[in-house]
Amino acid sequence: MGNVLNKLTFLMLILTACSSSETATELLDKSLLAHGGLEYYQDLSRLSYNKTTILYDSAGEVESRVTQLHAYYFGSVVSGSILWNIDFVAHRVEFSGNDVKKYVNDSLVDDPSIRGLVTSSQFVLFQPFKLTDPGTQLSLVEKSWLQSDEIYPVLMPTYEGGSSDQWWFYIGEDNRVTANLVRHNDRYSFIENLAFTEDQPLLLHAHRKSYFTDSLLEKKLLRAEYFYEGYLVE
Repeated sequence: MGNVLNKLTFLMLILTACSSSETATELLDKSLLAHGGLEYYQDLSRLSYNKTTILYDSAGEVESRVTQLHAYYFGSVVSGSILWNIDFVAHRVEFSGNDVKKYVNDSLVDDPSIRGLVTSSQFVLFQPFKLTDPGTQLSLVEKSWLQSDEIYPVLMPTYEGGSSDQWWFYIGEDNRVTANLVRHNDRYSFIENLAFTEDQPLLLHAHRKSYFTDSLLEKKLLRAEYFYEGYLVE
């Protein structure tokens, strides 16, 4: 019990400590540049890619595998679509700003979770650029790596009006977002960004792994693996 309490105390201390005299804004600026630059991101007109999501059960066996085609168009609002098939059933999500619709075999269906899918897909893909969205407030803290004594500078966003989710952005020595910690409905997930594209103007995800953990960052199980490919960036 003593070891657990000591570790909890240690994590609480580093969560509230600044990593250096560097500010959150300064670290974010470095990370934006490492990922291709905010100016290029703001000038995007179109982006598409294929995303394969593999879910694993508690025994480590593949539970499901789905490949989606994502397409985004940037103008006064972000519009686009997400397409995928499950057991020969076609699923399609179309969105334009806050207007989001889902179709199954071309029939419009009511699915309250779809808005979250669209929002989270953009938030994950466009790291760290989404941290510049209006209403985002950033703190710079330090946090340990998953089941490790390594300490990383971490950007922690909070939002006007509050949010049920909490994200932490681990910044590596190369100023890339090398991992995320997410708390959602009192469940913690630690996501490692294992590979990025190196042939695009923007540094984009290529391979990620997500683990369920407890609040002390003790790994429980590999829950998901993500592969991104076929990027078209204009």
